[in-house]
Amino acid sequence: MLNSGTDPDRLMRLRRIEVWLEDKQDTIEFVTNHLKLAASTIAAIYRDGWQIEHLQAVGYAHNVIADAPVRNGANVRRLWPTICIALLAATTAAADDEASNRTHIRTDQWGHCFAKSVPSEYYGSKGTTKIYSVRPGDDTLLHTFDWYASEIYLNCVVGRADDQLGVSVVRLGSWARGPRATADQMAIAFYFRGVLVRQYSTLEIAGSPENVSRSVSHYTVIRRIDGYHEQRGNFSTFEVLTTDGRMVTFDPTTGAILSTRKPTP
Repeated sequence: MLNSGTDPDRLMRLRRIEVWLEDKQDTIEFVTNHLKLAASTIAAIYRDGWQIEHLQAVGYAHNVIADAPVRNGANVRRLWPTICIALLAATTAAADDEASNRTHIRTDQWGHCFAKSVPSEYYGSKGTTKIYSVRPGDDTLLHTFDWYASEIYLNCVVGRADDQLGVSVVRLGSWARGPRATADQMAIAFYFRGVLVRQYSTLEIAGSPENVSRSVSHYTVIRRIDGYHEQRGNFSTFEVLTTDGRMVTFDPTTGAILSTRKPTP
């Protein structure tokens, strides 16, 4: 973005990058002072790190630069504070923005099996998750699920003393948008031997719509995952800490809630 006759000492070099958003079937344009990196590299950085859709919200910064005649460095310097404020706002918002889906791989505690979850869209839970048993040669496919999750927990040898052992899979729900817990937003789901045995909505975990931890764009009802705890034989429980400080203990083979308590300080 140079103009002949401009004083080089007063010039700020900028590049205009145009990125095609496949999921939105749209193009976004922005400016950067990264002059040496490839355009594809810069686009990937902005897509993954800044959540590029937020730059659309401050697109006026691009329009100001594109439409203003850059006849001298002073023009750009006058615009630069506005641009910086806009991009700073985008960065702040991005810190609370949903990250795009990526392939997720998770092993169990002992490395006996692993989950490979592959998304079929940038956001949401559409995709495929496969559970494999680790073998010296080729790994063995155990179960296939028609969903994607970015947070999965596994216990590959779990069960009760009088029952057959199996693989337990715990799946956490996707990004919960809005300010309140709802009955249609999945919070946590339990699978045993390849079958869904129980799932809970964010409203069921929270107890009331307002009993959540809110941010600018979403809410949470689970503060921490404590995971599997071996009890006796091959039976284990699964524990989560809710945002209001309740420790909820589940039976991972049925998904039933075994107890709810306040942790000892």
